[in-house]
Amino acid sequence: SYNRVVQNSVDRAKAWWLDGGIVAMQLHWIHPSNPNGSAWRGKHGRKEASGPFDFAAALKPGTETHKELMRDLKGHADFLQQLADARVPVLWRPFHEIDGGWFWWTDGERPENTAALWRLMFDYFVKERKLNNLIWVYNAGLKPPKGRDVAQVEVRKRFYPGDEYVDISGIDIDGVDPKTDSTLYNEYWDIMTQVTPGKMLALCEGD
Repeated sequence: SYNRVVQNSVDRAKAWWLDGGIVAMQLHWIHPSNPNGSAWRGKHGRKEASGPFDFAAALKPGTETHKELMRDLKGHADFLQQLADARVPVLWRPFHEIDGGWFWWTDGERPENTAALWRLMFDYFVKERKLNNLIWVYNAGLKPPKGRDVAQVEVRKRFYPGDEYVDISGIDIDGVDPKTDSTLYNEYWDIMTQVTPGKMLALCEGD
């Protein structure tokens, strides 16, 4: 089950930290309103399409969608609490490829909703649950939606929740070898310096 998989990840993270490793976790978040779905909006593997997410309802306390969201956040916070209690710092990367469009958390019509969802998670985890062991990693996607250039700086900025909610910023560069594609590598670096100026930058995913 999902809970067994997550618990196994938590146990391995503790062991990795005790062995001198640095713990990094990506939340490949199953759609909170569709537990039979996945992180993907469309059909993925054996999973049916998760469908769109009702941001307006999720961001409004009292709605059923908001209750589903908070119930899901509580479950994840309970797992992360184990790492906080064990004093394990975590490079925490939720909403990965935040502006890509293939996961349910990307609101392509109103990116500010995705940014608000990030802030809601942050406020619940950090301010309410006091999970101060998390280092928040913001992760842009490399491939832009159709019809947009790869830089799309102004669009990417709309997904950004704000400096006070992010510790490290990065972008995926799948298919780019920094040793041979230095021009492309530098281009993606420059994109993120414009989207999140002043933040420490990271390569989030690459092959």
